[in-house]
Amino acid sequence: GHSHHSAKSSKNELEEEALKYDLAVAHRLCAKFQLGSLCQSHISVRRGSDCLTCDNPSVWSSIASSDVSVKSTEFDPIHHIIYKCREDVGAIIHLKSPAATAISCLQDGFQFLSFDSAPFHNKLVTCECRGTAKTMEKNVTSAIGAVDDCNVLVLRNNGFACFAESIEEAWLLAQRFEECSKLQLEVMKSGGELHALIDKDIKQGIESGIAQSSIPTSAWSDLSASVQL
Repeated sequence: GHSHHSAKSSKNELEEEALKYDLAVAHRLCAKFQLGSLCQSHISVRRGSDCLTCDNPSVWSSIASSDVSVKSTEFDPIHHIIYKCREDVGAIIHLKSPAATAISCLQDGFQFLSFDSAPFHNKLVTCECRGTAKTMEKNVTSAIGAVDDCNVLVLRNNGFACFAESIEEAWLLAQRFEECSKLQLEVMKSGGELHALIDKDIKQGIESGIAQSSIPTSAWSDLSASVQL
């Protein structure tokens, strides 16, 4: 029994090391792609009833696995509520990246303008961040509860959070959301009339292959190699 137990615990340790590494990579990639103002932006990975997150989030470009530790999910109210509401979520990334945060301050919010926004189609929810902690919890819970498989939560005037089964998926979603937000700001700046996609356009785009309903994680290994730890 003992050798079986130690094999199991070393497997868990290896898995945890791999998660810590990917979490460090995600922070470095955020710095590389300029996705973070560092105030109250957090990335975490679920670990049993707790989560792994970074202790020292000040300089994201140099974060290493050793900066990652186990914390209660209550370290951040938004992460805590998402993990509580969605058992399928394994990683959360809450960012205040420049374009997406600007979009979170618009009355009409995010618009589906290019087919690159297809991964968020029928999976985007928005909630107000005003009010007490209790109000906030109620707002986030009801927003996430409204769409079973939502993958992005726009936090009004406070950026956004992407969440998925893995840190790779969550990061790729977050980076895509920032790119789509940049595009929206560019289109709005032009002063021309927005030509938004409707439900049918995106569904047909996915069928015809010009749009993808999810982002392939195959890009992660190259991205990971680009920020050597």
